[in-house]
Amino acid sequence: MRVGGTGRVMVIAHGDTLQVILFGFKSTGSGAWDFAYASVDVATFHLPDFQLLSIERKITDPATNYGAAILEDDGYLYLYGSEKQGFSKFLHTARVAGDDLNGEWEYFDGTGWTPDPALSVRHFANVSDEFAVFKHNDRYYSLTQHHILGGEIYIYDSPNPASGFDHKRTVYCTPQSNQGNLFTYNAFAHTQFSSNGELLVSYNVNSSVFADLFSNADNYRPYFVRVKGWE
Repeated sequence: MRVGGTGRVMVIAHGDTLQVILFGFKSTGSGAWDFAYASVDVATFHLPDFQLLSIERKITDPATNYGAAILEDDGYLYLYGSEKQGFSKFLHTARVAGDDLNGEWEYFDGTGWTPDPALSVRHFANVSDEFAVFKHNDRYYSLTQHHILGGEIYIYDSPNPASGFDHKRTVYCTPQSNQGNLFTYNAFAHTQFSSNGELLVSYNVNSSVFADLFSNADNYRPYFVRVKGWE
């Protein structure tokens, strides 16, 4: 099985099947940030011809964008997401047995698992919309960025994949956050390309002034850094 992500899309490949988590959006007003999640769906494709086999609705009007990060561990796929509440965003965890995202999802309620997403509990505040969760040396790590487009990239760790992420520390600060109209967001860990104790981390750069994107292509693209001493 291969699990990966790019931008707002998480994909899983196993055998001759590719599954993609789709986030639907709806407008809540006329402003630049006036939108909300409308749905979470799973699209299943046949490989290698990419024939669409099905689109299954998992949640309508979700409070949490489950599938922002995915971890395969001990016979389950763990799906992580952030719940937005004002200026805060809270980490939540769901899971599905096996390797098929069309299976029955269940949600961590603080002590166990429930089929009701309304009973999912918050783990901690200030996770970003997109982040990474991965396993390393029998511990579980969550890498995320400051939730209000800040430049600080943090990492947490836990003894289990469902909850308990703690020991917050800053591993990198994006220099573009201090340059004019630029802001950075959605840091992500690429463990498949990490080696020699260095963690490969990407983040996105954008500008609050649309014209900046035409004056310099570097104002709207991903950046990659290798972080040492993150464990």
